[in-house]
Amino acid sequence: MNKNSSKNDLSEEISNNMWRISLEQVLAPVIRVEDFLLFFDKLIENRQRQIMESNNQQGMIFYLWFDWMASQLRFNLIFRVHERLPFQFELELIENMEPILKEFIEFPYLNGLPIGDDPNVLM
Repeated sequence: MNKNSSKNDLSEEISNNMWRISLEQVLAPVIRVEDFLLFFDKLIENRQRQIMESNNQQGMIFYLWFDWMASQLRFNLIFRVHERLPFQFELELIENMEPILKEFIEFPYLNGLPIGDDPNVLM
């Protein structure tokens, strides 16, 4: 992959590499932050191995966020050639992903956000 085509294909790259994790409210108490950390460590390790085995020397950027509106944990891997992450708002960079994972697991509306005044009617 050449540098120019990678920069031009950012939207397609984001679309193809963005992953979503949903969690049912009933499962949240049995899932631990450590479970997600292990998963992401293995995922990143695997991707690093794939990059080293290829001829691609660009490297990857891993980023993770909690989408409250969708009640989903989301993450992406894009080539490092991109000059910035594809967001229009200010980013908060943190040292580790534990606060994001904890926020996701403890979110009270994993099965959907309430609509109006009735907490039992969910989106």
